Amino acid sequence: MQIGLMATDGGAHPPEKWAGVTASQIINIAADAGRQAVALNSGQAVGLDEAREFEDRVTKILTEHHGMVQTSERDAMKTAGPDGLVEPMHHHDFVDDAVDDIIALAMASNDEGKPRWPAIRSHFSKPEVQAYLRRLLAEHFHHSMVIERSWHADAHSSHKHAKAFHAAMRGEAKPDHPAAALLNPHFRAVEG
Repeated sequence: MQIGLMATDGGAHPPEKWAGVTASQIINIAADAGRQAVALNSGQAVGLDEAREFEDRVTKILTEHHGMVQTSERDAMKTAGPDGLVEPMHHHDFVDDAVDDIIALAMASNDEGKPRWPAIRSHFSKPEVQAYLRRLLAEHFHHSMVIERSWHADAHSSHKHAKAFHAAMRGEAKPDHPAAALLNPHFRAVEG
């Protein structure tokens, strides 16, 4: 398990920051990795330079996708106003395209038509790895949207939905309140 902290100077995390954090959880390179194999997959070694190149490219891909998520959520909050704080989040709408772009990168060929990174291709072709990508991206996109909503709630702090949103963030909202269900994508409020 990897635990980290993202700090800002009083604003939302930029897409580049989100992308770097997400990419580091997709391609985890140990700090003490040598130039030789940093991972072994189905008997194929992944060298440090290959792993770093792949991570850098994944970061670039994810910078674009995290930017789209943030822009979409900001635009939705501007359009809906404080009522948007209790609207469903659509983080899953962005997951498939991001996963497709990462898989396409992993499946890339070199100038000779051979796999650019054979071990990476093999690893990312596994259904369980793709399922992990979907879960990770859904989680990170969801958290990004929650942060965008938090800034929106701060700007409208006297509105009833902003108060409920902040109560949910502090764990004080009733479990069946829409804000509580939206903050935890695994929680499903009982319809009543």
